[in-house]
Amino acid sequence: MINTKTLTTAKLVLCTILLLTFVGCQNADIRPSYSTRYIQENKGKLTASVPEVYELGYTVLALTSTGQKDASVINTSSPYYQDLKAQFEKYKDHRAVKELDQKLTRFPGLVDDYLKGLFAYRMNDGRVVQRENYRIYLNKIEFSRYQLLLQDFYRATDFQKFYNEHRGTYDELIRNSNELVNLEKAKAMIGDADGYLIVLSPLAKGHAGKLMLRTEAYKECVVFPTVMADQFTFGKGEKDLISIR
Repeated sequence: MINTKTLTTAKLVLCTILLLTFVGCQNADIRPSYSTRYIQENKGKLTASVPEVYELGYTVLALTSTGQKDASVINTSSPYYQDLKAQFEKYKDHRAVKELDQKLTRFPGLVDDYLKGLFAYRMNDGRVVQRENYRIYLNKIEFSRYQLLLQDFYRATDFQKFYNEHRGTYDELIRNSNELVNLEKAKAMIGDADGYLIVLSPLAKGHAGKLMLRTEAYKECVVFPTVMADQFTFGKGEKDLISIR
């Protein structure tokens, strides 16, 4: 005779395994929804950029105690960082900084979740909005809240002015990245995908990584590297280092 209690338990275990398998196939930060136009415009391309919201979020991170005490988080050895500190140090008590600081003080491992989640946002007429082709999914940072805090910081500090004044720094970083990594090298060393996005920041240091996002129609690799001098780092080990040496 079949034990119904045992059968029910087995079903629950099976459902749990299937659910974990499904979630494991998704990225735990961002879920893509690519339009036909997006696929046509990006397939077979590698595009490097310094997105405005990504840099805004990195700036807020740099003002937290985590960003200032943990030497692996922020690249502090550049004139750009000194400019940023001179401009924004007086805003270290802004709510965006204080709330992020409280979160990371309790859960320091969430720095990666925070940085990757920023990728799903863009600026639109002074507002922080989600990008059309991406949605936050299972991210441990409450981005519905930080979205508004970042937006307030953007307006209160006139961040757009700082960002525009440093476009030369961003352009130089993009050129350096493009010299180190082209489409063929990305396919060979980072992983095969239909298209690649390189998300850069002059503040990036020890939190390099990548997201492999996919739908039935398109597979995209989003790389968050550290680019310094002649090295492009996209992970934690030597195999995740590209050098022109």
